[in-house]
Amino acid sequence: MRAVTFRGAHTTVTLDCAGLSLQADVPNVLGEPPLWLTTGSELVATLAPSALRLLPG
Repeated sequence: MRAVTFRGAHTTVTLDCAGLSLQADVPNVLGEPPLWLTTGSELVATLAPSALRLLPG
């Protein structure tokens, strides 16, 4: 994980996937981000094609 941003009801996570930057919103349980959300952690991301949005840059 490259960055973790607390946003109240959810936390935005920025992932570095072999040079491709992906952002994901993770719901916060009881108002707190999950304990596994820490900058620099390794994780596995599974993405459904219908969940992806390409933003022009």
